[in-house]
Amino acid sequence: MTDPSTPDRPGENDPNPSTPGSPPPPAAPAWGAPPPPPSSPPASQQPGPQQPGRYDAPQQPPSAYPSPQQGGFPPPPSSGFPPPPQQGAGFPPPPQGYGQPGGYQAPSSDIGVAFGWGWQKFKSNAGPLILSILLWGIGIALIAGIGFALAGAVAGTSSTAQTEAGFAAATSFGIGGIILVSILTFLAAFVAQVALTNGYLAVADRGHASLGDFFKFRHIGQGILLALLLGLASGLLSWTGIGSLAVAFFGAFAIFFVVDKGIGAIDAIKASVRLALDNAGVTIVAILVSYAGALVCGVGALVTAPLASLVLAYVYRRVTGGRVAA
Repeated sequence: MTDPSTPDRPGENDPNPSTPGSPPPPAAPAWGAPPPPPSSPPASQQPGPQQPGRYDAPQQPPSAYPSPQQGGFPPPPSSGFPPPPQQGAGFPPPPQGYGQPGGYQAPSSDIGVAFGWGWQKFKSNAGPLILSILLWGIGIALIAGIGFALAGAVAGTSSTAQTEAGFAAATSFGIGGIILVSILTFLAAFVAQVALTNGYLAVADRGHASLGDFFKFRHIGQGILLALLLGLASGLLSWTGIGSLAVAFFGAFAIFFVVDKGIGAIDAIKASVRLALDNAGVTIVAILVSYAGALVCGVGALVTAPLASLVLAYVYRRVTGGRVAA
């Protein structure tokens, strides 16, 4: 039995004695009550006031391109236009113009090839070639015959002249008439040459020609001027003995330049000189063949004259870049 006057010692009869001086443990919360707040740590363990932190540089907004340190920049966007073509890449060179007369650049023609082509074309076009020369020859002979007959008739009146003045007038008129007829005959021959050259070029272009091709006139004015210049040069150089041959050589292609391209007579002569010098062999042979036919009573000229002209037409067409029919 316990003595009431003696107080019980704390924790003596407590089945779960606590540390002396500590408050009793809190009672368990009832069902459904909120849990008690956590106890504060001791003052020595409480953290002091936080110091203000260091502010970093603001971040840059994301960019579509990496920074210079990262490298690897993508190529700039294309402008949508293809790059300009390189000079001469995939494109043909510009076409060359005709240039000045005599500005051609071509190899010389082979004599055998030129005469072989001319002979074949002569055989296949013998009818219009020979007939055209005959018709033009008859026409020129009529002009010369009638002209000289009239000049002789006028000069013959000098025998019936009653006075010295009348005799002198008739004689001078007769001599002047002869000179005039000679000039007209020469011009008629060269007009015929203009028309015949048109036919020779037709053979070179198409391989054949009709009789009408040898009676067509192109650039007749420059053709007459060319005839006067060549005739004057031949007359001035005739005293040398070979002056006419020299004029025939250097002027062999002039008529082709006038008829085909319509250039002036002087420019045609310049171009002919260069063409003849570049093809001296075939030009000399063609002239000699033409003269050889004329020496055989003129009959051989019906073959040699058109043959030589066809050879010259072939050389002219080939060297100047024109068309030559096979």
